Amino acid sequence: MRHFQLFLILPFLSTLLQAQPADSLSQSRIYTSLAQEYIEKDSIAKALDYYGKSLSSLSGENSREYEIERAKALEAIGTIYQSFDDYETAYSLFQEAELLLLDNEGYNELIGIYSKMANIFLRNSDIKRNKQIIEKCDAIIDRVTDKDVLAGYYTNRGNVYGYDEDYKTCDKYFQKALSILDETGNQYRLGMLYYNMGYFAVQRDNLVLGEEYYRKSLSAFEKHDSKFDICDGILALGRVLYYSQKYDEAESYLLKALSMAEQMESKLLMRNAFITLSWLEHDRGNYKEAFEYSENGAEIDTELVSENTQKQLAFLEVKHETVKKEQQILSLTREKRLILYLGVAVGILLLLLLLLMFARHRINRYKIESLKKEKQLVATQSLLDGETAERTRLARDLHDGLGGMLSAVRFNLSGFKDGNSGAIIESSDVELFNKALNALDESIRELRRVAHNMMPDSLARYGLKASLTDFCNSISIVKFNYFGSGDRLDSKLEVMIYRTVLELVNNALKHSGAKEIIVQIIQEVERIAITVQDDGCGFDTTATTEGSGLNNIKDRVGSYNGRMEIWSKENEGTEISVEFILSE
Repeated sequence: MRHFQLFLILPFLSTLLQAQPADSLSQSRIYTSLAQEYIEKDSIAKALDYYGKSLSSLSGENSREYEIERAKALEAIGTIYQSFDDYETAYSLFQEAELLLLDNEGYNELIGIYSKMANIFLRNSDIKRNKQIIEKCDAIIDRVTDKDVLAGYYTNRGNVYGYDEDYKTCDKYFQKALSILDETGNQYRLGMLYYNMGYFAVQRDNLVLGEEYYRKSLSAFEKHDSKFDICDGILALGRVLYYSQKYDEAESYLLKALSMAEQMESKLLMRNAFITLSWLEHDRGNYKEAFEYSENGAEIDTELVSENTQKQLAFLEVKHETVKKEQQILSLTREKRLILYLGVAVGILLLLLLLLMFARHRINRYKIESLKKEKQLVATQSLLDGETAERTRLARDLHDGLGGMLSAVRFNLSGFKDGNSGAIIESSDVELFNKALNALDESIRELRRVAHNMMPDSLARYGLKASLTDFCNSISIVKFNYFGSGDRLDSKLEVMIYRTVLELVNNALKHSGAKEIIVQIIQEVERIAITVQDDGCGFDTTATTEGSGLNNIKDRVGSYNGRMEIWSKENEGTEISVEFILSE
């Protein structure tokens, strides 16, 4: 029935697209509807294509409504990648959507984004980052106006604590969600809430309460008229009745669920029904029937694994084709730009020929200003190059020169202590002498640390990933993640990125009072992105940041055509993102 509806809807939506070419927002929403319909049809390539068209139709518009719609499209694409376990791409898309929603106060939609981020961290057992997402939710929860969205958030929060076996806190959030849904009357969300309440009741071996909640869940799903959820609710009720050894009643519900699943051609529900029926017949002593149900379940499970494998392969092919298409689009874009530049050049030439007699002095002035800007850029780059060279020289001089001399002094003084020099140290001076040696040892270590940070050997030898790993591992509160190939970059850019991370981390250590600092780098073919996040005191970003040195860092990043963004709030920490576009 779903596919029959699809063939009716798609032509209608296509007609709408032709009828409303001028309204880009409406156009985007129609593209989104088409994408959703293709997802229902398991046509991932088509879905991604239409989500891409939805984003393209919104380009050039910056109003709140457009930005929120753009965030929804990014979230939808991220959800597709998440469903195929491509968590890195999904999280990156969710982050883009998050920034758009924060800038445009899309708090209702933002809660959904955070829920999906939290699921990624739960899937990877990253409890710490999951709690950080929860803290972000708590910071905006008072601004959520959609009560159904709020109920969904409380339901998800309850699930998190339930899986952590903190059932007291789990029940608290479930009750909050129930109170809201009793008011709104959203039967689908109410059905999901009771379903989850039933699940955790069974986990606590409270089968009576579990049966009660599952019956309420089924009643809500029937009012919503969602066939899949009704079937799943019947199956869950049959399962809890089996656990309660109410075999006849359990069999009735399980067979009903199996019949519905076969009508809907849902292999997942069919498999689950067969497996539970197998358990039931085994407990009854009907081993032949149990074996037959088990064989049917195993056969369908094999089909599901095969279908999932095929979907994964199809998705990988879609990703490959998407990359190829993006490259083609990029190539076409360059060609169009070239044509545009040539057209502009011809136009300018004609204009210059027409106005040459009247505007020669302006042309000369323009040339002078261009030369000034070019010289300023060269001067800035030369300054940075000079700074890098000077740091390298100083690091070498400190390590090899001054460090060597201090080590020699340390060796000679040790001779006095060991009595090899023939000199005698009074017993009253031994403690003072030992303190002096210890202070000298500490000075040598600090000197070498400073020299290493100024220009580490590992940066030149092994590259950015290795040198930053060494630096971050040397600080106990710093957690470092590097995603991507780790291929070598331009040596000047590697130095710039290393210095940027070092200064941002040291800045956080100095000013934030953070207990944890997370450094994350994502290296892709065309860009490299750096994020430094801390859980410290935060600050008002509208106030001047000169004292923390952030303006200097921002200027240096800008000299390499990089982009730097700062998010911070008092008592909520700071997150600084830096992005460089890599040369082809």
